[in-house]
Amino acid sequence: MNKNVQCTAWTGIASTLLSNGRTSASLFKLKIGNDSKTSNHSKGSNETKKLKEVDVIIWDECSMISKTALETADFVLRDLPDSPFSFGGKRIVLGGDFRQILPVIRRGTKTDLINNCIKNSYLWNQFQKFSLLDNMRIINADANWIKFLLDVGDGVANDYEDRVTLLEGLPVLEDLVDDVFGGLRGDISDAGTKLRRVYNNT
Repeated sequence: MNKNVQCTAWTGIASTLLSNGRTSASLFKLKIGNDSKTSNHSKGSNETKKLKEVDVIIWDECSMISKTALETADFVLRDLPDSPFSFGGKRIVLGGDFRQILPVIRRGTKTDLINNCIKNSYLWNQFQKFSLLDNMRIINADANWIKFLLDVGDGVANDYEDRVTLLEGLPVLEDLVDDVFGGLRGDISDAGTKLRRVYNNT
């Protein structure tokens, strides 16, 4: 096929897991502060020229994309070649799980979050939908764990106070700290210094 493919994701961490990944804000020059309703893209820039040459965009974490961000990306891609076609005629592949995080809206209600989901964009019906039935990442996992994940995602694991009780035997916070920070736990002052360096470099 020999297509020029660009991968993107809403968060920086997810974008680093993708081949040649970029954050959505970086790729489309989205202004995050105004809910991505506008873009800073410039037709004459080198980055815009590279984006114009892309044939396929694979966009991960689609549940986190706000409808305004999707519509702004559509505007940017249409504007590159002055195209009348959605996304400038480029093929867009969205991937994600709507059981996961929805768009973040500061002080937004549940209704606000749902209304700002890409499923409520005028562009949503232009996508062909496919459902992956088997989660290959956990296909060999314990059946109780698989059911628990689905119940949490479907919102049926919550009790009357909207709390979720974790299964017995799950790793605890101490295990997480060890996995993330490793040997840094012993020297707090050194850990603080290294964390500041990490923060300043991101």
